[in-house]
Amino acid sequence: MGWREVVVNSSCKISAASNYLIIRAEETKKIHLSEIHYLLIACPDVNITGVALCELARNKIKVVFCDEKHNPYGELVNYYGSCNCSKKIRQQIAWSEDVKTSVNTLIIYRKIVNQAALLAKYGFAERAETLYSYASEIALNDATNREGHAAKV
Repeated sequence: MGWREVVVNSSCKISAASNYLIIRAEETKKIHLSEIHYLLIACPDVNITGVALCELARNKIKVVFCDEKHNPYGELVNYYGSCNCSKKIRQQIAWSEDVKTSVNTLIIYRKIVNQAALLAKYGFAERAETLYSYASEIALNDATNREGHAAKV
């Protein structure tokens, strides 16, 4: 499992050879694939080889692509992310409806609380309080659409 978060935010060419990711720009940098946890390509003017994409996927390295405004618009998703991926999916499909409803409600609750915390952090206390009140009003499976109302705020 890698520990580096690599951000590419200028024009370059990315390739791979001998278990290294090679980034060629004004200067050439080599990073061993085993060290990389995450690759963020924050500039659309990047050329990346097929070999590099395959090696990144083989090493289970998350790759996110951004547009010219640095907004994420895609990612490289591996077919074989982990050895027990299929088992986890089968287990989740087998959950009872009550468990699925509870998990969905909890996810929506956490999303709203996290949005409120971010608003509070950046000085939008009144809006944050509105979201906290929406979070406290969530019904099972968000029957009252608190998530939609929070998104408007």
